[in-house]
Amino acid sequence: MPRLTSRMTHDRNTILLVANPRSGRGRAMETAGAIVALLNQNDFASELLTFEAFAAMPKLPAAGTVAVLGGDGTIRSVASIFLAASGKVLSGVSSGVSSGALPDFLPIPVGTANLLGKHLGLKWKRETLPQSVLQAVRHPQYREIDVASVNGTPFLLMCSCGFDAQVVHKVSAARTGPITKFNYLRPMIESLRRFEPPVLTIEADGRRIFGPAPGFVMVANAAEYGAGFSLTPAARTDDGLLDVRTLLLPTRRRLLSSFAKSAMGIVESQPIRAKHVRIHSEVPVPLQIDGDPAGHSPAEIRVLDIRIRLLTPSPNARS
Repeated sequence: MPRLTSRMTHDRNTILLVANPRSGRGRAMETAGAIVALLNQNDFASELLTFEAFAAMPKLPAAGTVAVLGGDGTIRSVASIFLAASGKVLSGVSSGVSSGALPDFLPIPVGTANLLGKHLGLKWKRETLPQSVLQAVRHPQYREIDVASVNGTPFLLMCSCGFDAQVVHKVSAARTGPITKFNYLRPMIESLRRFEPPVLTIEADGRRIFGPAPGFVMVANAAEYGAGFSLTPAARTDDGLLDVRTLLLPTRRRLLSSFAKSAMGIVESQPIRAKHVRIHSEVPVPLQIDGDPAGHSPAEIRVLDIRIRLLTPSPNARS
């Protein structure tokens, strides 16, 4: 089946900006307002919605470009809502995907990790963000990236099961407003102190590749990872495959050693590429996608037969 790409037939000068008020250290709406004002002054028909208002709409607005101001989770969530509204089946393969069904997406990363922004090479400064967005929509270039899903929930960057997902769950449960990387420190220490390695069994395209054994698994669409180093440095978002990295982690010391080696670029086990990954466990184990909690194992992870198109600034555009 050919891989299909999201393309919207509406005028790309019609721009919907969806902003997460909790992003940007609480200054997201002020920044979003400045962006919309500048776009409207320059002949772009733009509208601003909070993520909550956008998610509650009974019918999604027509827009050629949807700009998303927030972190990786906000960008993923907005794209997911458009996928669901367009009739995509995310639990397995996509069904009847029309090439004109979805808008283009413009990530405006102001979250904590901003992995998608790093993947796209966005180096925008907060003080000149409205001008950078204007130049991006005036002089666009496009990147198509694969979409994957875990248990029916889509993700763009990666899914993992084990230690880091446990930390993500703890941070999310304690969150009351904007967060920084320091918010991860205490949950990480607590998770290390109480470390009990989950017993996992991993299958890739129907073949067992790990376990049952105590460990960790990363299923990546992109190379970027929130820890500041990559567990899957060769992963690509446009190859129709997922990079699966497993780690045998029977003890706390082994966990620290494996992550330290990865941070230094030492690869203990080569990732395996697959379209379909299954995660089994003796007890439910936390899952995370793109830095957000995603329930618990067991997990069915697939790369879907659709790509979304991301708008990025032309390298020749002035910022």
